[in-house]
Amino acid sequence: YQTQEARRGDLTVMVTATGNLQPTNQVDVGIEVSGTVASVEVDYNDTVQVGQVLARLDTSRLESQARKAEASLDAARARVAQMQATLTETSATLARLRGMHQKTGGKIPSQQELDTAEATFKRAQTEVTSAQAAVAESAATLKMAQTDLTKAVIHSPINGIVLVRSV
Repeated sequence: YQTQEARRGDLTVMVTATGNLQPTNQVDVGIEVSGTVASVEVDYNDTVQVGQVLARLDTSRLESQARKAEASLDAARARVAQMQATLTETSATLARLRGMHQKTGGKIPSQQELDTAEATFKRAQTEVTSAQAAVAESAATLKMAQTDLTKAVIHSPINGIVLVRSV
């Protein structure tokens, strides 16, 4: 035995236990789009911060889809302009034929020609509406492609430690 005088100091207590450690807060991180993983930025037991990049997908296919959607939107807008020009043309033709019909007392043009012009005008109106709907559809497709591009990079939602890395 060793003896010594009593003195003030820090007391250190060590506790030894067996068992499994479980995290108090666990977040599973995944990705909404499919593709080939281009890089994984973190490893098992790495400490991560909110917003830190965890992994990236190869975005070449997603970028191509976005460019295709953008071209489709441009084409749809051009079709609207074309259909509006057709509508203007058919409207002018119909107005001219109606004017002629009134001035000649209904003799020129024939009723059949007048009916055909009216039907062509209504068809042009419908085509403008259809082309505008195609623009809205193309815009939605482009927005979806751009959203998929932003989802190709996985960010950490919390501060923490990487427990499992499954790629």
